[in-house]
This record gives sequence, C-alpha cells and structure tokens, in this order.
Amino acid sequence: LKAEADQAASGIYKKIEIDLKQYPILGWRWKIHHILAQGDEKTKAGDDYAARVYVIFDFDRKTASFWDRSKYELMKFLYGEYPPAGALNYIWANRLPKGQSIPNAYAREAKMIAVESGPEYAEQWREERVNVLEDYKRLFGKEPPPVSGIAVMTDADDTGGSAEGYYDDLSFY
Repeated sequence: LKAEADQAASGIYKKIEIDLKQYPILGWRWKIHHILAQGDEKTKAGDDYAARVYVIFDFDRKTASFWDRSKYELMKFLYGEYPPAGALNYIWANRLPKGQSIPNAYAREAKMIAVESGPEYAEQWREERVNVLEDYKRLFGKEPPPVSGIAVMTDADDTGGSAEGYYDDLSFY
C-alpha cells in the first residue's frame, strides 16, 4: 500500500476484532522516502510522520468510570456508535529515539511508540514485530479492551510538508 501526503494526511482504517490474548503480536513491513524535517513528536505543530500504524481499542462500559460512561454514551447518541477508547500508535519517528514512547500531542487516549527513528533506513523496507498486549499494559497500566480496528497513516498536515510511506503484510500472530 502506497500512501502520500502533501500538506495533508492520508490514511486507511479497517474494522477488525482481535483477541490479544490469542494473537498478541502485530507484524508488518514498511518503507519511507524521508522523515519530516519539521516533525517533532512532542508538539502538535510537529505531529506528522511518513509512516504510522494504529491499533484501535473499543470502549469497554464494564471497566469505565461513571464520567467516562456518561461522556461515551453522549457521543454514541450523537454519532450512532462509541468512539474508540484508545490507540497505540507505532511510528517511524522523526526525532524520538527508537524504543521510546510518549503520549500523543492531540489525544491523551493515544500513546506513540517509536518503532523506527530518523533517516538511517529511509528507502529500505523494514520488517517490524511488536507485542500489542504488552505495550498496552505497559503504557496504559491495565489490561486492554478489545481491539476494534487497525489503521495506517502517512501525514504532513501539521508541518505543511510532504511524505510518502509504504505498508505491507500487516498481520496478527
């Protein structure tokens, strides 16, 4: 899959249901042409990546606080379904060192994990394997709710740049 972004974002989302206790490992291959020079994982103005893979989690009424249940029920009433409760965002980071993670600059419910970082491997296919179950527990401090989808995204809307990313062979093991 080729994704391009020119002062915009390019993404695709697929609804899926995955039991992370049975299939905790997500694997894929990806390639970028270049990182975004103005990209900075710690700011909204720099929240752009040539390649990222999202794992999206369902809202779980059983474990939610009263406040969260109320908020999500209102959103379901307005939009016809619950919004996601959270996401792990595996990124080809611009500056964040490989292996580090931070909260997303826009959404506290999303955590960013640098799987690759910098320009060293640009123009080369990289094969990745991550343990989604362990990453969720480490970053959110609890067992994950059910997985409801997966997405890939190439974006350059915040920095006003351009990016190109390639994705292949996304699979849970």
